[in-house]
Amino acid sequence: MLFGNKVFADTNYQTSTYGKSDSTLGVNFSLTSHWQVEGNQEKITSISGGYTRQDLSISVVGSSAGAKQGFPMTSACNALAFNSGTGSSWNKSTNFPNTTTNGSVGYTYYYANLKRNSSTWSMHIDNTLWSGGLGGAALQSAIKSMGGT
Repeated sequence: MLFGNKVFADTNYQTSTYGKSDSTLGVNFSLTSHWQVEGNQEKITSISGGYTRQDLSISVVGSSAGAKQGFPMTSACNALAFNSGTGSSWNKSTNFPNTTTNGSVGYTYYYANLKRNSSTWSMHIDNTLWSGGLGGAALQSAIKSMGGT
């Protein structure tokens, strides 16, 4: 403490990019997440993503994306969810407040629906940015309690 104000030596800016192809390998998707760490506080600041089509007979007919951070199985959760449409790229800021890292979870996601002729299928990316000390089944349960998959 310095004159009653909490002072952090550094703000750490983190970036995670996750790429994935759909099941046909015809469309490549990416999700980039940005968050910052200050001492024992973290917050998701923005997410962006998009796709490139290798197979032009495949259409992306809809998509959604979002970010969540907070404490699983409580109402202390910040969420951003939006329709990212059919465009090949998108970018959103979250305006989330800091949350204590210990016990909290931060994750982002990107879901897309694809179509070729009469066939339809989906793709999803889930990206855990921090897990508050949780792992394995406990982490998956925590994410599901926050509305994730």
